Amino acid sequence: LTQMLNPQTLGRIYDNEFRALEGEDVLTVPETMGMVRDAAWAELLNGPAADCSDRDPYISSLRRNLQRSHLDRLVTLSLPGNGFGSASTPVSNLSRMQLGDLKSQIDLVLQRDGQRMDAYSRAHLGEASDIIDRAMNAQLVTQATSSGSSAGRRGIR
Repeated sequence: LTQMLNPQTLGRIYDNEFRALEGEDVLTVPETMGMVRDAAWAELLNGPAADCSDRDPYISSLRRNLQRSHLDRLVTLSLPGNGFGSASTPVSNLSRMQLGDLKSQIDLVLQRDGQRMDAYSRAHLGEASDIIDRAMNAQLVTQATSSGSSAGRRGIR
């Protein structure tokens, strides 16, 4: 996860997109970030099994840790000035987009399957949704403040 979503790796992928000849198939930053997200959050594609329980959770502790690490990485990547040089704005925008998409998926799974989900998985997904909300709201406040808007100066959150 750290190797795939670090500034140097994503910066190289981004630069290679421009070096490729027209029509040449190259790996892109959106593809890379999408593959990592899909692998980390695969459980969201299928609902919990009918027999999941606190002893046999829908999302194992190892997978919850992986998902939390991925979420933390996405939040960091979405911040302005994330250390990516020329790829900074596209990586930040893609990260915010992925956070929004992930929140939608999580909220859908919680709404659809939350009642038959084990407590660990339900708490984990609820916290992940809250983290995404806070990160997106904090970015709006930061952007408003840095742009010098009156809303930012009043501290609207």
